[in-house]
Parts: sequence; structure tokens; C-alpha cells
Amino acid sequence: MDTVDSLGLTNKPNQIFNCDESGFSGKEKSKEKVLTTKGSHSYQQKVMVHGHITVHMCIAGDGHVLPSFIIFDGCLPHRNFKDGVPDNWLYGSSESGYMDTELFENWFDQVFIPFCGTRRPVLLIFDNHDSHINIDLIEKAKASNIHIIGLPPHTTHLLQPLDVAIFGPLKEKVNQLAVTVGNLNKSATIGKSKFPALLNTAIDQTVTLARVKESFKKSGMYPVDRSIIRNSQLAPADFNKPEKGNKETTDVDVAIITSNDLQESTILCHCCGNILSYATEIELNKPTENPLVTKNLIPKGLADVLLPPENPSQAKKTSSKIVTEARVITGDEMLQKLQYKHDEAIKLTEEKEKRKTERARKKEEAEVLKEAKKEEIERKKRDREIRDSEKKRKQRRRDRRRKKKEMCNLTNKSLLNSTSMLHVLIHL
Repeated sequence: MDTVDSLGLTNKPNQIFNCDESGFSGKEKSKEKVLTTKGSHSYQQKVMVHGHITVHMCIAGDGHVLPSFIIFDGCLPHRNFKDGVPDNWLYGSSESGYMDTELFENWFDQVFIPFCGTRRPVLLIFDNHDSHINIDLIEKAKASNIHIIGLPPHTTHLLQPLDVAIFGPLKEKVNQLAVTVGNLNKSATIGKSKFPALLNTAIDQTVTLARVKESFKKSGMYPVDRSIIRNSQLAPADFNKPEKGNKETTDVDVAIITSNDLQESTILCHCCGNILSYATEIELNKPTENPLVTKNLIPKGLADVLLPPENPSQAKKTSSKIVTEARVITGDEMLQKLQYKHDEAIKLTEEKEKRKTERARKKEEAEVLKEAKKEEIERKKRDREIRDSEKKRKQRRRDRRRKKKEMCNLTNKSLLNSTSMLHVLIHL
């Protein structure tokens, strides 16, 4: 709200915008009841569409509505899905059917900038989800003098006009129209290709100029009214801060933020960023009693000696990535944070690629070494086979010589015997 004043938009509702998404899973059912006589056939409401569909809408403080953006899961419908809807509507698809950074940037370029008017500055308000934020988007917004504010977590039902008075009636009207179609034609099923026309009819009947203005008024965005939101709407009435180490209490970490205006402190949950309760300075400075003493497990004299063990989950807990406060998305600080995260992501990617390349190099060297060892083993095997073959060849040669020598000896011996016999015969 301070941003509205600082930008000079207090009396310029046509330059204050709010955008958000709402999902249609196809399982929504009308709240209407069907009464029948006992024993008659039971009636069951039919599934409206198949798969998840996200509808992104944007409204202005003066009551006008920007073209809608419909996101289908998987891919766009194969049938003609643009019949019966304005030509300036935008369509997209994602694997899950939800908004992502690329789709949001496309909407910002093709819908918001062309249709938000020429007067500047412009204030765009949405939730703090990271799917809405990237460096290119912030640079485009700053170049067009568009200021973007991210609402605190768990406050959109109070501070976001679309959640306050638009999406609820719109979803109810979509469900009523779907039931009406089923009553006229019991075999009719509203597929994804027919959903845009059904949504357009529901928007025409519910998102009126008066209702849009009323949504900004109820959220305190325009006219700016800080008293619209009461402290009782932000915190449960009875919620005690759990003591550290007490395993019977809820495992919750809290952060304390002091407000000079309210003269009290806000306790935020680090796990979800929700506002838990408000406490005065006296309550915050009140010493916490050892839970072992509270349970009468030890006397008070040992309270400072015997401390409860630290919860292991707390010791291993990493820093939370949950956003716990409102953010000026187009501020220099946010741009620096995103640039730092971008540079860190690039650095991590480069280091990952470097490690991957190093692993590939080592693997290749190991393969080369393995092949070299294999070739060495094969070479030694061939050399051994050659030596064995040469050894066998020499052995065969020696065997032939030995046999030849033996044959010669036998021949000589036989000749000698023959000569001796001849001499004997001659003497006789």
C-alpha cells in the first residue's frame, strides 16, 4: 500500500493491476443438490474436463479486465478451441498444465504490456511464486516503467483482489454452466476444446465492472485502506510457540519481526512463512522454562545443567527457501539477487560440466589403459605361443636326428653282423 502512495497512484485505479492463476482439474462439481424420491435412480455429476487447465487472469482497479490466458496440460487441444472466445485471448501449454516462467513472460509480453495502457507508472501485484519471476521479465518491466509487487505468503486471500471476490464466483459459475449443459444433453461432455467458450460465458456473467471494483475495495488496494485487514484475520487466537527440544510439541521454527506501528511483534513460521501470532515486548522477553522442569522430570536447580537434547531434524535443517515477506520484484535488490542466483546456477552448471568432462576423460584414460593392458597380455600370449612353437619345432628336429642316428646304428650293426657271418662261412 505504501508503494501505491509512493508511485502517485492513489487516484489512478486504471494503473493498478492484479494477476493470478486459478486451476480447473475437471473434478469440480456444482453445489446444487438433486432431490429425488426414495428408491429412484441416483444422479451423479459428471467430470467436466479431462486433465488440468490453468486460467490466468488480470484485472485493474478501475474495473476493466485484460484478456485471459489459458494453459492446457501436455499440448493444445486438437479441435478448434477458439470458437466463441475473444480473439485477443492467449493460449499455452505445459507438461503439468501449470504456469511456469516462460509462459508468464509470454503473457507479460503479449497481453499485459499491450493492454495495460500507455500511462505510466503501472503497478502489477501478484503472489510471490517464483514461476512469475526471472531476470528478463524484471528488465522488461523496468524498461516499461512497470513496478511489480509480490504479496506476502498466506495473505492472498485477504490482499489479492482476484482471490477476494473474483475466482470464487467464477468457478461456481463455470460449474453451474457445466451442470446446465449436462441437464440439456445427458450425453454431453465438456472437453478441453470447449472449455474456453464455457469460461468466456462465465466471465461475462460474473466478472463485471462493479465486482472487479469491489474486489479491489475489499482487499484495501483501491481505495487504499489499511484498516480493511485486521490482526485477528492473520493469526489464530490460541497458538503457543513450541519450546525447543520438546518432542511432544509441533516442530516449528519462528522468526520475530517487530513493528513500530502496531507496538507489537509478529511471529512468522520459517517452514511456511505464515503469521502465527502477535506478542508484546514483555511476552517476547519472558524467559523460557526448561521443558524437563515443566514435566517434573528434574528439579529447578538442575535446569541450567540438564538441557534437553537438540532435535536431530533441527540440527540438519537447511536454510528455508520459502519467501516470508512481500517483495518489490522490480527493485534493484531483487534484480541483484536473481542475477546472483543466475550466476551461481551458471557456475554450478559449469562445474557440473567440468566434473562430467573430467569423469569422461578419466573413463577414457581408464579404457585406453585397459586396452593397452589387454594388448600387452595378447602380445605376451602370442610371444609365448611363438616360443612354445619354436621349442616344439626344435624338439621335433632333435627327435628326427635321434631316430636317424638310431637307424644308422642299427644299419651298421646289421652290416657288422652280416660280415661276421660271412667270415664264419668262409672258414667253414
